[in-house]
Amino acid sequence: MIKFSQHNKTWFTISGLLFAFSIVMIIISIAKYNFHLSVEFTGGTKIEYKVPDNLDKNAVLGVLRQEEADIQKENPKISLGNIVLQKSGQDELIVKMRQIDDDTKTKVSAALTKYNSQIKELAATDISPTVGSRLITTMLIALLVVLAIIILFLAYAFRNIPRSLNPFKFGAAAIFALIHDVVITTGLFCLLGIIMRVEIDPLFLTALLTILGYSVQDTIVVFDRFRENLRFQRRDQTLSDLADISLNQTLARSINTSLTTFITVTALFLLGGASIRYFMLALMFGIIVGTYSSIFIASPILVAWQKQRI
Repeated sequence: MIKFSQHNKTWFTISGLLFAFSIVMIIISIAKYNFHLSVEFTGGTKIEYKVPDNLDKNAVLGVLRQEEADIQKENPKISLGNIVLQKSGQDELIVKMRQIDDDTKTKVSAALTKYNSQIKELAATDISPTVGSRLITTMLIALLVVLAIIILFLAYAFRNIPRSLNPFKFGAAAIFALIHDVVITTGLFCLLGIIMRVEIDPLFLTALLTILGYSVQDTIVVFDRFRENLRFQRRDQTLSDLADISLNQTLARSINTSLTTFITVTALFLLGGASIRYFMLALMFGIIVGTYSSIFIASPILVAWQKQRI
């Protein structure tokens, strides 16, 4: 039997370093890059183009910047802001920029068509900052509601455990593990934003909610086994012993479930197209971090907390 509890300091150290690194990345991303929020959050203009397969994105960006410079000769106040080019399919390109008027949109599209006659505008959408801020608020509320429901559900599900254990501690330990997963996944994405200008968009927040559901179900499986083992606890067995037994009993299931899910998500990441690539990458991060926290963080936190009689 693997004695997980003997290495709790190691697990906590690894998580602590990753957590601290993620917090630093988040702070840098917010301070210097406005969190790399997409136009869906900040407001702006999104234009979809039909383009040839072999289009050079850097060349397109150069054309857009040159057109911006030409427009500013007539009106210095007009700026395209931070331009983001995102492949939406094999022959589609989405251009995101600061909100611009119809005349400027026409000039931008004309410049791209002049650069390559195969480039055709498909659709243009303006997103106001009000809509973006409302979307952020809605997503955060959804996140908080999910966390509250999880802690209440776990407290209710574990209400019949021995009186020496507080059922709310099971919920709180699971929430701590979920916060661990969300912060580290967000920190890794912020690092990608700093290095590769990857944006935080609604799909990323959807991925975080998916990660919460995936991670908590794995944690609940371990906790449920822990609860069952509490019924047959011997006098010579400590909570650490029961945690080790429970983790060993569920280890194969956790690894097999995570591995099969990870393989599926990886296949979609490689073959699913550009529009969902970063969504799948966030899920890949989340599966790895969530599996780690379910095994090495949630139960050890619960045991350590009970030992301190908090």
